[in-house]
Order: sequence, then C-alpha cells, then structure tokens
Amino acid sequence: MKSPSKSFLWIPATRRTLPWLAILALYTVAVQLLVPLTALSFDIWDREALGSVGLILSLLIAFRNKVTFDRWWEGRIIWGKLVNDSRNLVLKAKAAVPLNEVEASELADLVGGFAHALLRHLRGSGRLQDNPRYQAEVEQPAHVPMWFAARVFSLIDGWRRQNRIDGFTLLYLEPHATALMDASGACERIRNTPLPPTLTGVLRLGIVLYLAYSPLVATKTMGWSALPAVLLAGYILLVFEMASEIMENPFGTEADDLDLERYVEVIKDSVTEIAHLR
Repeated sequence: MKSPSKSFLWIPATRRTLPWLAILALYTVAVQLLVPLTALSFDIWDREALGSVGLILSLLIAFRNKVTFDRWWEGRIIWGKLVNDSRNLVLKAKAAVPLNEVEASELADLVGGFAHALLRHLRGSGRLQDNPRYQAEVEQPAHVPMWFAARVFSLIDGWRRQNRIDGFTLLYLEPHATALMDASGACERIRNTPLPPTLTGVLRLGIVLYLAYSPLVATKTMGWSALPAVLLAGYILLVFEMASEIMENPFGTEADDLDLERYVEVIKDSVTEIAHLR
C-alpha cells in the first residue's frame, strides 16, 4: 500500500520533472553565456507576447488536466461502488439464502479474490495463482477477474437449482453480482482508451517551444535572474503535464494513482468480517 507523505509541500510528480528541469537549467545557462557573444537578436518577441503564449499553454494544460482528472475520478467512483456491491452481495446472500459460515467464507473468498485479480489485471500482471487462496488451481484463465465473477454466478445458480432461492431472491442478488464485471469493464475502458495523441503531442510541442524560447527573451531583460524565473515557469508547466499523464491511466503504482491496494484490502476485510458474523 502506498504511504502518502505528510509534508505540506510534497508533490509526487516533481520526480518526473527533474531531468527536464536539469536540461532547462543547462540550456538557460548556455544562453546566458553564449548569446551576448553573438550578434543574434530576439526582439521579434517581447515579454508580453511570450506571456500571451504562456497563458494559452496554461489554458490548454488546464483543459487536459481536467479531462484526465475526470478519468481519475471515474476510477475512484468505480472502485468505491465495487466496495459497496461486494459488501452487499455477501450480506444479502448470507441473509437470503441463507448461508452457513463455510459457504459464506467461500463467497467472501471469491469476492475478495475478484478485487485482487482486478487490481493485477489492470496492471497487466494477473495470474489466478497470484491469489494465495487459489495457488492450487490448475486453470490458467486469460481474464482472471472474469473467472472469479463466473464462479460467483455459478454459486448463485447452484442455490437456485437447489431451490434454496426463488426468482425474487435471484433478482435481489443479481445486480451486485453483475456489478463485478461492470466494474472490470469500466476500468478496462479507462485503461484502454488513451487521449487522442494529436492533443497530447501538440500540447507537448508547445511546451517545448515555449521553454526553448523563454530563456532567450528573459536573459535579455533579466540577466542571471532569468534562471530561477525560467525554472519556476518550466516546473509549473511540466508538473501539471506529468500529473495529467499519470491521471490518464489511474491504475498504476505512483503516488498520484488510485490506491487500489487499499480498496482491495477494504473489500477483503469487509467480506471476511461479514462471512463470520453470527
């Protein structure tokens, strides 16, 4: 599980910007040292024109950040709903079937296993045997979350065939069982549908050109004070772009990604507790 820093100024995406800021710093120093030795003139753009371009870039970055944050927030909603549906499925099944403790534990293991498998699946490394409770299984399903969901549906259908539940109880349980694969499909849609590459490419090209020209303009009017000014502007532009890149697929392992381990732990603990309730 990720452990968030307690520092007020902790900004996770900063680590990604450091190589680019180092290049920008070296470039600015080179401009400061070399441009006065040449006959080059950069009066074609003044600070006001450069500021206007910076404002346009900031608006474009804000737009992209909003789009990617919506994807991050949707992922949060999906996993929050999965927590609720997992709890409700085990609660209702235990009360309506009814289930003894062994049967309830089997259902809880499957529901908790689904959450764990979905986490691994979204990160591209899912195997059925990665779940400690299912290491003895010989099957090698390509889509492990679907295997767990199918087992849940098999349990429910078995209760129906044994006349332990009627049609009304089936309708009572089915929405929560269906929600498992609904969550999987929704997360896969976010993961497998990146933003249009033209949007991202043009924005990044604009950032590179802006940061390439900024030292040329700033050095002329600010001298060596241009270095911290250029680095600050570059940091703000880059950190928002890096954060947007992370939030575009919020199921990874970085600090700005969703804490999926925590969701899985909550689901497992909740359904296990429900299974052992008397």
